[in-house]
Amino acid sequence: MCLTEIPGTILVIDDSEVNLELIALVLRKNNYSVLSSYSGMDGYNLACEKIPDLILLDISMPDIDGFKVCSMFKANPVTSGIPIIFLTANVDKASIIEGFKLGAVDYLTKPFNKLELLARVKVHLQLRFTLKRIEDSEEEYRLLFTNMSNGFALHEIICDESGHPVDYRFLQVNPAFETITGLKDIDVAGKTVKTILPGTEDVWIENYGRVALTGDSISFEHISKEFNKYFEVLAFCPKKGYFAVVFSDVTDKRVAANRLQQYNNDLEKQVKEKTHELEEALFKQQALTEELELSLKKEKELGELKTKFVSMASHEFKTPLTTIMSTCDILINFRNRYDEDKITEKLKNIKSEVIHMTKMIESVLHMGRPMDKESPVVIEPIVLKSFIETLTSDFCINDNYRHKIIIDVNDELSLETDNVRLKMILTNLISNAIKYSTENTEIIIKAWRDNVNVVVSVRDFGIGIPVDQVGKLFEPFQRFSNVGNIKGTGLGLSIIKREAGIIGGTVVYNKDIEKGCEFIVTIPDTRF
Repeated sequence: MCLTEIPGTILVIDDSEVNLELIALVLRKNNYSVLSSYSGMDGYNLACEKIPDLILLDISMPDIDGFKVCSMFKANPVTSGIPIIFLTANVDKASIIEGFKLGAVDYLTKPFNKLELLARVKVHLQLRFTLKRIEDSEEEYRLLFTNMSNGFALHEIICDESGHPVDYRFLQVNPAFETITGLKDIDVAGKTVKTILPGTEDVWIENYGRVALTGDSISFEHISKEFNKYFEVLAFCPKKGYFAVVFSDVTDKRVAANRLQQYNNDLEKQVKEKTHELEEALFKQQALTEELELSLKKEKELGELKTKFVSMASHEFKTPLTTIMSTCDILINFRNRYDEDKITEKLKNIKSEVIHMTKMIESVLHMGRPMDKESPVVIEPIVLKSFIETLTSDFCINDNYRHKIIIDVNDELSLETDNVRLKMILTNLISNAIKYSTENTEIIIKAWRDNVNVVVSVRDFGIGIPVDQVGKLFEPFQRFSNVGNIKGTGLGLSIIKREAGIIGGTVVYNKDIEKGCEFIVTIPDTRF
């Protein structure tokens, strides 16, 4: 089993070839680099050239003994720091003491134990590398301390009997400190700040005392009255009761920053003024753009409405006119061939087509009327059930009772609103329900109170509205793809929405039903 190894180069100096090979084998198996020498002088020269991390040195050698070689190593600055472990078959205390006096760090007796060899090598290499790191750190600190451009000072905090900071003592300062402050290390070391700078404010002693006693670092920018300079300061605690400061003179930067800030303030003011002027111009331009867009939109909508109207009129007006014309021709040319009942039937057909055309013209004229030209809202009390029953009775007669109209309304439910507009809304909904549903199906009318509103629902089980066309439900002249030859202007729902809005109400389409249509109208009761 191998002990955990650490990197390192080891020089073995022994006049015994067997010992050299054995030690080298053990070390290499544990990943150490090995240099070998059979004589003290050759080993010394090899160490000066290669600078190993550790030397295993035999004491008894023919040309020059290990003690002499050890003395040479320690006298040479290049090799003096290399740890030396003596290899010896002689275990007398005098030899061991002599080796330690000359600078050896340890010894191993022959024949040696492999594990002991590896353990001692590892310990002294670890110590060697640790000391090397410490030396390197000290050198780096010394170079940094001497050459850094920032000022540095180490202090000891001074507290009164209650432990409150009252002063601090300079311990060490670097050359940059001397350059920035004009205070020399020889003049400040060992002296208190109140002795050197009597005008120092207590607040700084308290701040630095907090750093020294709590270990919390602080950083700040401070103007020193004593030096009339701006300093950027970092204070930290290297150990309890002490604090160090690293600072730089930022006077020029601060003055420039103040000037830049003033310039920025002036520039910002000018930018705000110009921005305000630009915003006003953009606002006017935006208003003009929106006005133009609105005009274009209205023009487009009017164009589309005109196209829809022409398309609707060419079909919806032409059909009844053709019927009327053909019926009139029949009556004029073949009247003698018909009895009175047949003639009456033909005249009723003419009347029916005239009524249909009249309704279409009324719808078109109604939608073409500007909102500000609408008749005023006239509020009247309405008992809703009897109001709906009156409406539906006419529909039932005209429909020859081909649909079953169910009215689910409480006898006492009433409200105050515009009678004419409510009648127009419900008439259109009930008319559509009859028109777009087949014979012998139900039309359900419900109503209920919802706080200050009355809600009316008209439900049929007819052809419904295609899902992809629901978004255009309340647009004027909108005819859906599934209406076939059913007559209509496509204005009914847009009239319903418009009239509901005039009396403060709403109309919505229930998209969640499986068959037919349901429209829900919410009407404010003006009594509340």
